[in-house]
Amino acid sequence: MKDGDPFCLKCLENKSEYDCAGCSKKITTKVFNAVGKSWHPECFTCGDCKKTIESQFKMKGDVAYHANCAAEFCYVCKKTLSGEYY
Repeated sequence: MKDGDPFCLKCLENKSEYDCAGCSKKITTKVFNAVGKSWHPECFTCGDCKKTIESQFKMKGDVAYHANCAAEFCYVCKKTLSGEYY
């Protein structure tokens, strides 16, 4: 199976690989594939600003970020680092 293969709604709902990685619900509309998973386009969101990611993104661990939101975070307190950090 590959992107673009046609399915009737009943068969699409029964395909486990089309469970959304964000909300765990069945995907019955457009499928967004990223980081080896399937998503509703509106469920693939930035770990920082929480807005939908529609183009370039960066991963930190298992969390996706817009390229411009992908700041460095303190390992301990998780606050955004700016200026000098170690």
